[in-house]
Amino acid sequence: MEALVREWALDAAVLIDAASVLIIVVATIAALIAWVRTAIATRDGPDAIITAVRLPLARRLTLALEFLIGSDIIRTAVTPSWTELGQLTAIVFLRVIIIFSLEHDTRAAARAEAEPTAASTG
Repeated sequence: MEALVREWALDAAVLIDAASVLIIVVATIAALIAWVRTAIATRDGPDAIITAVRLPLARRLTLALEFLIGSDIIRTAVTPSWTELGQLTAIVFLRVIIIFSLEHDTRAAARAEAEPTAASTG
């Protein structure tokens, strides 16, 4: 029974990894399309284009990284080796740092976008 649970958990982790890859691919394609559309439609300059594309991309990448952390947790639950546990811990730690950085940048950019709007209405 234990072997069956381990096999099922590892299969689930692979499916979650595949979902993460799909999210990243779709997010990247959507960002590329948005970048082209924004570049054609606006004359605001490269900073406005980057901001318009970067925020949605960062949110989607954060979601994909969170999925990957979930799959790492599943692998850790069924992996008895200390070496593999240490490697997964390091990977999760790095992913959490990346997620924190993306969320920090996303929030800062959202605040920066809101400030001119608030200043113009006040």
